[in-house]
Amino acid sequence: MELKPVDPYQIQTNGIISSYDRRIVTLLYQPLMGPDCLALYTTLAAEVEDNRICSQPKSHMQLLGLLNMGIKDFFDARIKLEGLGLLKSYQKITSDERQYLYEVLPPLSPAQFFQDGLLNIYLYSQIGAKSYQRLRESFSDQILKNDSFQEVTRSFQDVFAPYYSNQEVFIEKTGEQPIASSQSATLELDGQDFDLSLLFDLLSPNMLARKEVTADVIKAMRKLHHIYGTTEKEMVRFLYRATKTDGTVDVEQLRKIVRDSHYLTNNRYPKLTPKSLVQKESITTTSEPKTAVDPLLAYFEKISPQQRLIDLGEGSASEADLQIIDEVMASQKLPEPVMTVLVDYVLNQLDGKLYKNYMEKIASQWKRKKIQTAKEAMELAVSEHERYKALKEKETAEPKARRGYPKTAKGRKEVLPDWFKNDAVQGQAVETKKTDISEEEERALEEQVRKIKQNLKKGR
Repeated sequence: MELKPVDPYQIQTNGIISSYDRRIVTLLYQPLMGPDCLALYTTLAAEVEDNRICSQPKSHMQLLGLLNMGIKDFFDARIKLEGLGLLKSYQKITSDERQYLYEVLPPLSPAQFFQDGLLNIYLYSQIGAKSYQRLRESFSDQILKNDSFQEVTRSFQDVFAPYYSNQEVFIEKTGEQPIASSQSATLELDGQDFDLSLLFDLLSPNMLARKEVTADVIKAMRKLHHIYGTTEKEMVRFLYRATKTDGTVDVEQLRKIVRDSHYLTNNRYPKLTPKSLVQKESITTTSEPKTAVDPLLAYFEKISPQQRLIDLGEGSASEADLQIIDEVMASQKLPEPVMTVLVDYVLNQLDGKLYKNYMEKIASQWKRKKIQTAKEAMELAVSEHERYKALKEKETAEPKARRGYPKTAKGRKEVLPDWFKNDAVQGQAVETKKTDISEEEERALEEQVRKIKQNLKKGR
């Protein structure tokens, strides 16, 4: 930061900042940027005289005195206004001094703001659903339908006679420009961190045609990626779910799906955070010692349960199966990595099939055990499998040892979770095998458990 209190500055606007614009900034932008930014914006706008678009030069010292803030607080407030599209800053360096020009911009209109897909989401997260709805209603009104009316408006030529004088009209040219209405600056993202080519490679033409990924859809995806950190793989799945019956993508539905998925995973909505704070947090995090991470564990932590289903289905999944996962996640509210392990386990248990009741039984037990990570879920699945295997061997051996003798032992019988019994699951036609599994299947299952246990040991 090279800004000094003695540096001069001047203010201009690209039009008249109205009282309605100030109301928008106060009610819609202030929750995102804070009172210091609001004070700076209103002060800069007020320094431009009524019906003018340019102020007289002053030093920053005078401005800091009006705001009663230090130079660092002023700079932080200024860059927030710039990031929100309310201010543009220009600098000119001469041999004597450094001069600044601040262009105060009007806010987005309420219609633009609530349809932005970026600022309105952060506002919703900041103030909550009820306050957000009240604000939206305060900037809304009903439009009268004029279908039953017939327009009788006269045109200019109907009202005024033409000018026939031979006298030439002379208008003196000056360096000044007539004041026009103000134009707000829309917030655009460059999208460099979102790989569109990868998304198109992952996109199945049978599920969604590429031509339906329009410029509006791309703009929405970039904003959703910036807000929620949604990956290209996850975005493909969300696009499938937001596709309407006519093959087009419902942008509003896409936003809702991504928002709900983020909330189910994190139990909170995203906050608008300055980059300086994020960088400080990343420095603190990277200073901690690094430990070896198991690749399988990292895989389960990274992908979504829906994506695991799609991966196992070689790039496709039925809408019914995706709906099952969404409903179980919504009802049980398990973390997404735990659900990913659950999906993987159930598919292996039921030979690639998903049944809602069966999955809910497992999910409810994992929730009671307060399973929060993929590692804990994998450990629990392995331990339950070991218990199941031991009990099965015991039941096979015991009848031979005590054949012909009455049961006298009063020992405690080991109880397994309901979801480990291969019976019919609440009316669902789950295929079961009451006979012993084949040696080949036994070896495959043992190999799977061995790999999971080995990976867990590596991740410790």
